[in-house]
Amino acid sequence: KMESIDEYPWNLTYKYPINGKKLVDYVLLAEFDIDTGSTLRHKYPNEIIGYKDDYFAENMLPDGAHNRDKDYNYILLNRDKILLESDTTINESINNDYFLYGVNIVKTKFDTSVRRGAIVKAIAIFSPYHFIDSFIDVLEEALDNYFINSTFDVLENLYISLNNLTSGIKLPNDLERCLMRRGVVFDQFSKPISAYLPESWYQTTSLSYNNKSFDIIIPLYRSLNEFGNINIIKLIQIFGESIMRIYHGIITNQRVLFVGYNHAASDIAQIVLSSVALVSPPINTITRVYAYANFSDLSFLEVPGYIAGATNPMFQQKDSWWDLLCILDLPNNTAIVYNKDEYRNDDKRNQSTASTKSSNNINVYDDYSHVRSDSKFISNVISGININNLNEYWVKQQFYDYTTSLCRILVDNNNHTNTENYNEESKRLITNNIARCMILNSSTSYSSIPT
Repeated sequence: KMESIDEYPWNLTYKYPINGKKLVDYVLLAEFDIDTGSTLRHKYPNEIIGYKDDYFAENMLPDGAHNRDKDYNYILLNRDKILLESDTTINESINNDYFLYGVNIVKTKFDTSVRRGAIVKAIAIFSPYHFIDSFIDVLEEALDNYFINSTFDVLENLYISLNNLTSGIKLPNDLERCLMRRGVVFDQFSKPISAYLPESWYQTTSLSYNNKSFDIIIPLYRSLNEFGNINIIKLIQIFGESIMRIYHGIITNQRVLFVGYNHAASDIAQIVLSSVALVSPPINTITRVYAYANFSDLSFLEVPGYIAGATNPMFQQKDSWWDLLCILDLPNNTAIVYNKDEYRNDDKRNQSTASTKSSNNINVYDDYSHVRSDSKFISNVISGININNLNEYWVKQQFYDYTTSLCRILVDNNNHTNTENYNEESKRLITNNIARCMILNSSTSYSSIPT
């Protein structure tokens, strides 16, 4: 990895903090109280306007957390506000109304001397910056400290330490991120080619907290839609070719729901965020992502084309709530994909196992012409993984290029571009995908495609 910012092939456009905005806006502490249930115990430096304490308590202590030593999830706030890091707003003078990324860690200390036999606590931080999950180790240290010393000072000290980070973290613009993804290789660069591949585009800095030093690794090349432990290869291994049903569902604004009964919230979140990364970038989907959903707040059901994850199986039974249902069995590395008709007509679904359905439950999806393009595309990707041992960066780039090609079809169609001189491969792609692109054109996703 590059040792200093001076080694980058150009000077990145911006750096943090943006418009003087802190790295972290809020620190929250929740715990399970045997008498009152999930409770938000502390908030620093003040309350978050527009949200009730119960909202945070229920989301910070996900279902089944008391059965695990540790779990984590993501909470997104102010979805109707601007993205602070966006190229279109980065130089604007703004107030405190902006989108917030949140990462939350919950831990359980089993103790037979207390009622219920366990102590469950969680701590969360909220930031306008999308690399917030880079601080999860610091967050865990703070939570461990709170178990020992359950005082308000823990939140204050964490807040101060995080906001004292003054290492000049660089912020690429959208074009620079695009070049990072592909690798920037020109003859005039004397560095080895490997120095310009995506895995080199991290910035490492250090943070001091609780008398310890933490290495903070920030992936500069990621878009504002990418955060968390994204792993598209794992997603493909779980869903096989059915992953393209999820892909299609997301770009056409379907309500996509992932359900994993008795699964860790962190595992569900990884699946949700990895699915989002199939199309983002270039399509912005961040405002409709719910990495963890529960019955305490069903407002996400009102969001067109939501992409959500849940651990409660009651969600899957409400088939009016979703368009595409993905039932997860992550311990067995399998899953089932259903649309409404498939779910209703599968009389044997309670007896079947995910392993028998994960790769071939695509009969209704097969009725559409874009399946030809999708099947060819995903077959090439799977071959690249299994035969050529190509990595996550390569896989992500394939999905980026494929999605970009669909966006171009839509833009060309809307601009009445003459495509007669396009090559035969491009013409086939247009023929197979024009119907899908028209669905995309009428959805809220289209308004978020960069032009």
